[in-house]
Amino acid sequence: MNIVSIIILSIVGLGCAIAIYFTNKYLPSEAEHLKKAEEISQILPNMNCGACGKAGCFAYAQSLAQDPNVIVETPCMAMMKNEEAIKELENKLGMKLAGSDMNKVSIIRCNGKSDVVFDYHGINTCKAAAQLAGGYKKCPFGCLGLGDCMVKCPENAISIDEEKNIAVVDHSKCIGCDLCTKECPNNLIEVVSGKLAQYLGCSYTSKKNIVNRDRCKQGCIHCHICEKTDPDALDWDSKKDLPRFVEKNKESPNSVKKCPKKIIVPLALDMSKYPDEPKEKNEKKTEEKQTK
Repeated sequence: MNIVSIIILSIVGLGCAIAIYFTNKYLPSEAEHLKKAEEISQILPNMNCGACGKAGCFAYAQSLAQDPNVIVETPCMAMMKNEEAIKELENKLGMKLAGSDMNKVSIIRCNGKSDVVFDYHGINTCKAAAQLAGGYKKCPFGCLGLGDCMVKCPENAISIDEEKNIAVVDHSKCIGCDLCTKECPNNLIEVVSGKLAQYLGCSYTSKKNIVNRDRCKQGCIHCHICEKTDPDALDWDSKKDLPRFVEKNKESPNSVKKCPKKIIVPLALDMSKYPDEPKEKNEKKTEEKQTK
C-alpha cells in the first residue's frame, strides 16, 4: 500500500467521522420525537383500527408527538372510556383531556320489525341486498339486518336482534369509532355524543315514499306530538319531516313517553327519574278535559 492510498483512506475516514459528529449534533430532535412517539404508542390501545385517519396506532402516536392538539381534533375513541390511560396520556402530552366529554357512541335509526317483501338469497351483506330493489323489506329506509356494521365493529358492540331483525348497539361497549357508519347502505348509523339525552330511532322520510312500497308501520308517523310536548328539546327537520334531538340535547322524558310509536329512545336520559303518573291521576285529567 503506497502513501497515496493511505492518505485517501485517512481522508475518507475523517470525512465519515465528521459526518457522524454533525449527524449526532444536529439531529437529536428526531430521535427525541421517535422516543416520545414510542412512549405514547405504549399508552394507546394498539388496535390499528384506522378510525383516527392514520395508518395505525404508531402513526397516530407520531402525530401526537409532533402536535398534541391532534388528539382534540381527532381523538382516539378507543381509549376515551379508559380513565387510567387518559391520565397517562395527559402526563405524556402535558395537557388536560376531558375524556367523558369526548365520549361518543353510535346510534342506529331504525325500530325494526319491518315486514319482508321477498326472500333474499343473494350475497349475505346489506350492501349487496340494497342493490336489489332497495332491499327485501317493506320499509326502504330500514335496517336490513345482515350485519355489515357488526363485522366492522372492533369492540363487538353491535349485534343482530333476531326478533326485530335489525342491528343494535351495546352502548356500554361502543367507542364511537365511526367505522360502522360507512358500512350502512341506508345511512342509518350516526355517531353522537355519549351524553345525548334521547334520539329518534327511525329514519322514515315521508317526503320520499317509494313506489310499490308500503308505509313503515313501525316508524315515525310525523304526528309532531314530540314537538308539541317539548318544542325546546328538538328541531324539526323539514327536509326529512323528522324530529332531531341532537343539536339541542335537552332531556325530554315526556316526548319519550308520549311518542305513539315508542321510537324516541333514551340514551343518556335516565327514565327512572321520571316515573309514569298513576293511572288514577291520568284518568282524572281525562275527565277534566272532557268536562271543559
